[in-house]
Amino acid sequence: MSYFYLFMAMVFSAAITVGSRCYNQKNQGVDGADGLYRLLVPCAGTLMWLVLWLREPSFDLGVLPYSLLYSLCYLSFTMGMLGAVKTGSTSLTGLVKQAALVGVSLWGFVFWDTRFTLAAGFGIGLLILSLGFCLITREQRSETYDIRKWLLFAALVAVGNAGCSIVQRYQQMAFDYGHKNMFMLFSVAFAAVWALLLSLKENKQNWRSAAKASWPFAFLAGCSGAASNIFILLLVKRQLSPVILYPGVAVGGLMLTTLITFFGFREKLRPLQWLGLAVGAVSLVLLNL
Repeated sequence: MSYFYLFMAMVFSAAITVGSRCYNQKNQGVDGADGLYRLLVPCAGTLMWLVLWLREPSFDLGVLPYSLLYSLCYLSFTMGMLGAVKTGSTSLTGLVKQAALVGVSLWGFVFWDTRFTLAAGFGIGLLILSLGFCLITREQRSETYDIRKWLLFAALVAVGNAGCSIVQRYQQMAFDYGHKNMFMLFSVAFAAVWALLLSLKENKQNWRSAAKASWPFAFLAGCSGAASNIFILLLVKRQLSPVILYPGVAVGGLMLTTLITFFGFREKLRPLQWLGLAVGAVSLVLLNL
């Protein structure tokens, strides 16, 4: 059962990126569709965490500041993900999403007294090399690819994803792993509020048609984020070795994303970019040992 949970965590990790790509394909050139995505994704997550919280209700005002910080990181990640798959490679965006682990590792070395290991050092070095292979290649000639915009959105993905992990870790340490459902419920609910406020001055004339055509993909991305988190928590409870758990989710999610985008979306990568993805997968394993 543990390996089934691990596989499902991989699937849902990949589904976050794939859902964003599908939503973008359905709404190319649709004015205001990005704002709708920003709102639908946290709304989907809120519904899932509400169901879980109702099964084990708890409340502590002290959790809310952590939820506020998490919501800002979550919104950054959501905005960055849609923008990154719109302006660049979906496979490379998936690599950046997982590469955010290096930020969490570095934070742990500095602020959590995490022991710096030789494996972690090699992992960081290989990750930098991997990103270099992916980014120094000649820019792809495509009307939809813009390397400068992609780098900006990819940075939002990395900062947002790392920030979510760091804030969640602080909440776990502060409350001895308690109130996890309440923390996540208010986190994604706050993110939905921020998304709604951001959309107040945006063009919403196309929201109805965009929602009708593509709401399942936004809900897929939002629900997949929650589902991946849930399966990881189940694996932690079953005491699956972290040496298997975290590299498995990171590398498995990256490989599934790459396979889906290659066979499903016919996305073409150059040889150095394939090498970069392979080196990135090795680096993710080393970072999680």
